[in-house]
Amino acid sequence: MANPNWDDGMKVTIPAKGNGGYWTLVLEYLDGSGKLMFVVPDDEDEHPQRWTLGEGMLCTADGDPKAPINPANCILANATPGALIAKIGGSTAGKNDGAKVFVVGRFCVLDLDETIKGPLYLTMNSDVMSESERGGEIRVMVYRSLSAASAPP
Repeated sequence: MANPNWDDGMKVTIPAKGNGGYWTLVLEYLDGSGKLMFVVPDDEDEHPQRWTLGEGMLCTADGDPKAPINPANCILANATPGALIAKIGGSTAGKNDGAKVFVVGRFCVLDLDETIKGPLYLTMNSDVMSESERGGEIRVMVYRSLSAASAPP
């Protein structure tokens, strides 16, 4: 199968603390078809972007496996603390109430199917009850695959 054609993408900024809930809304609705691609581009100096998982703990969107945080207490237990994670479906206030919750990191391509529908959210994987201070933000490019009918020649 050939690589999909991608749209021009949308740039979103995801704060480490979320926007009033656990999650930051990125797209209001995905219809469950095609593919999504997530890319966290390097910053202007060609270094990976970083956000703060806790006091003095900088990490990239891939997270920090050495962070003194128990992954079992994080939103997504099978993801590294500090990693960029996503969910499709659910609400900004639900911890993991989506139809699909998954790790994004600095790069991810996700195949959608008809069972995966709803809003798209992103956030930092962290212990939501932790007293550690999260901070900063990560800029993410989100691309959707174009159907063969709408793909440019």
